[in-house]
Amino acid sequence: MTKPSPYLSPLRELSAQSQAMAGAKAVNLAGLAHGGFTIPDGFVVTTQAYRDFLSSNGLEERLQMELNRKAFSDMRWEELWDAGLRIRNLFLRQPLPPGLEEQLGEEIKLRLGDRPLVLRSSSPQEDSAKASFAGLHASVVNVRSLPMVLEALRQVWASLWSDAALLYREEIGLNPQSASMAVICQELVGGEASGVMFTRSPTRPEQTAIEAVHGLNEGLVDGRISPDRWLLDRTSGKILDHHVPETRSAMLSTPSGGTACTEASASGPPLHDSQLRQLFSVGQQLEEKFGVAQDIEWTFQQGRLYLLQARPITTVDNQGDDRQWYLSLKRRLDELEALQPRIEHDLLPAMLAEAETLAALDLTSLPDKELLRELASRQARYDYWHGVYYQTFIPFAHGMRLFGEFYNDHLKPDDPYAFMDLLTGEQLQSKQRNRQLEALAGMLRANPERRNGLVGEESGLRDPEFAAAYQAFVAAYGDLSVAATGYRGAKGGASVLSNILLELADQPAGDWARPHRPSEEEFLKGFASGQERSQAKRLLTLAKASYRLRDDDNIVLGRIEAAWLTAQAEAARRALLCPNPRQGSVLDSPPTAAEEVRVEARQLLGQPAAKGVASGPARIVRQHRDLAEMKAGEILVCDAIDPNMTFAIPLAGGIVERRGGMLIHGAIIAREYGLPCVTGIPEACERIRTGDPICVDGFLGIVTIQSS
Repeated sequence: MTKPSPYLSPLRELSAQSQAMAGAKAVNLAGLAHGGFTIPDGFVVTTQAYRDFLSSNGLEERLQMELNRKAFSDMRWEELWDAGLRIRNLFLRQPLPPGLEEQLGEEIKLRLGDRPLVLRSSSPQEDSAKASFAGLHASVVNVRSLPMVLEALRQVWASLWSDAALLYREEIGLNPQSASMAVICQELVGGEASGVMFTRSPTRPEQTAIEAVHGLNEGLVDGRISPDRWLLDRTSGKILDHHVPETRSAMLSTPSGGTACTEASASGPPLHDSQLRQLFSVGQQLEEKFGVAQDIEWTFQQGRLYLLQARPITTVDNQGDDRQWYLSLKRRLDELEALQPRIEHDLLPAMLAEAETLAALDLTSLPDKELLRELASRQARYDYWHGVYYQTFIPFAHGMRLFGEFYNDHLKPDDPYAFMDLLTGEQLQSKQRNRQLEALAGMLRANPERRNGLVGEESGLRDPEFAAAYQAFVAAYGDLSVAATGYRGAKGGASVLSNILLELADQPAGDWARPHRPSEEEFLKGFASGQERSQAKRLLTLAKASYRLRDDDNIVLGRIEAAWLTAQAEAARRALLCPNPRQGSVLDSPPTAAEEVRVEARQLLGQPAAKGVASGPARIVRQHRDLAEMKAGEILVCDAIDPNMTFAIPLAGGIVERRGGMLIHGAIIAREYGLPCVTGIPEACERIRTGDPICVDGFLGIVTIQSS
């Protein structure tokens, strides 16, 4: 470059006073270079470039709107992901500040030539002595052209507002006015061995820990490759232990950009003893230089040691929150592909078989003691499968998120949820149930005399053909009387199923044909290279399975819960225990005084979850039995819809939920039926009353309470 730029600065020219404009990671790298250590050459794109990117595109206002749809403390992790996805899509579609692209091209040509690059985050708030937030923001490895640099730059900027960053919002002072992001652009050093070193092991403070892999560091950092691990005495440097992985793989750069995992070309360990001694010595020097134990990333290229970054070792106290559980949900494509057959062929069939076995047992024939033992056993089995659900089924839902991010990064649609149109139409169990429900309603329309059998005792079902179909439905799905599939309500009155059927029969036959949506073939045509097309197909296949199972696993888990509740009800009937079905469940708990409070509000802002606009009277659903009162065309307003409630959806004109998230069940079923849906509205059931005329705008995420 011929003259200084407020947007770019060489790494080696930074000082301790540069942190506000270059970020802590870049300043630390400069400190390493000034101390005589070898770092890859490069420069930093300053925080001024980021701030001008926001201001020139009006993004500060958009960020404010995204982050103030709902009180941050009330946002669930699904809503954090939604917000991060929308912000990322915004960033990827905006132009850079005037002059930045040209300056980047000149600086890369002057300083780095045509060498492959890596772009890393360097937020002023990260890599400090109080909090490192390692892995919180993005790095993009093996960037091969200026257009790829521009794309990677936007991705790193957007990662400042990822769901992971939002989880740590309070710690890193994340708000649109003060938060900023610098980006390091460096030569990618294609080392033969790479790794990390903790000069003071987090688990054994008297030792130094070194982990190493063949090839690039990326596979070690993101967990794809198991490393060799050495423990050294912190005083003498003596090797105390060497853990050898079962297999050794290497992460290598590819000619077209990006990286690929392959079997390591060498069968031996990535490091020899002299390199371990060199690393240990460097670690001691850095700890002395910075005055605190260090977390160091490094690589060896042709025997030369390059330091990629060094930051203080910090321990973040996660006690009392579930952030680590949420972050653990983010699985890689290969992990999820391996998980899919386990879920589909092992876990779900086993859970279904157990549900059917439990349902077949006649509890009324059991003596009291055996019934109580059966009740305890069923509760234990439900607890077991509930644990499987959280540890296995929920993580598999990340397949939809992986596909959504890939789709948006490559196609940059106006609608950040356009990818969902490729997933709808899967054979969801809840939709199969609703088709059978519609078939029953059709039988009532064809012969109105059959309606008489649905009022009062089920024994009043006189028509043999209809009675057989009705009982087959109940055997498969229950009479829908409580919020668990298959659980039967009390005898002696019309069930929820009967009431829903009567209402459906008064309406014309439902036509739920989906409008034209892009086919898989149309989607795949958008990828020129075979490698990208193959990746797109893998992700789409996974996402479809993830989408389908997001619904089905709840249906089957509901049947296990139903078996437990049935035993509980039988024990209560015999006065062996007090009835207490699903204590704490919103749908089965009596309304509290707070739920009766009326709060006037004309417009309520939530999350747009399914396109469309609909108006109609509200139907507030606080308890499962409220669904029996559902009338055609009403807007269903509730805490959250689960798959065991979706039998009422064919009657709804739209959906409003307190819980937020594009991939929660209410949003999924709304897309399947083409209904407008708004989620993430706090106190929705308190601010709206049954019968209130409301308008649901699924484009903007707004619910308007209209004048009566």
